[in-house]
Amino acid sequence: MKYIEIDFQYLMKIYYEFVNGIKKDDEAIAEEISKMIAEQAYEDIKQAYAQIINNWYASYSPLYYSRQYSLKNAGEISLQGTSVRIHMSSDPMGGHHLNNDGLYELTMRQGYHGGSMYRGPLYIWSHPTRKAVQTFSPVEAMKSWLAGYSNKSVDNKKIESIVRKYYSKYEFFRLFY
Repeated sequence: MKYIEIDFQYLMKIYYEFVNGIKKDDEAIAEEISKMIAEQAYEDIKQAYAQIINNWYASYSPLYYSRQYSLKNAGEISLQGTSVRIHMSSDPMGGHHLNNDGLYELTMRQGYHGGSMYRGPLYIWSHPTRKAVQTFSPVEAMKSWLAGYSNKSVDNKKIESIVRKYYSKYEFFRLFY
């Protein structure tokens, strides 16, 4: 067993240095941990969005048209510091007969696939064929996923490593931890 002999005044000096120092370091530690958690959430959200869109596409097989898969790009997910931004947009949906906003509303918000009362098997809008098929709304599915999301994959060892990185510069911490 190892014994350390320290006089009380020295112990109190390094203790107060540690206490005052960690007050200054707390904000930097919180920022670094927040960034780490945001990065993991960002990856989880991108993966969830891709899975939801792929499931939406798989929920219906088109009869009268070829897919453009532009809805995969309707969700723009970005990491900005400690925040994850999810922006849904109709912009990537160009090239359809219906305007972008209308297509976004019908597909992403209401969950409809294919068909139109006025689309025929020819590439013109000529006569009724059948109504579009409704499966599920990718927007609502994403909202539901986000509501139930918790960042379970946070690595406590990484958090401990961050804290140790800041606190190890203090002799009091090195002596007792």
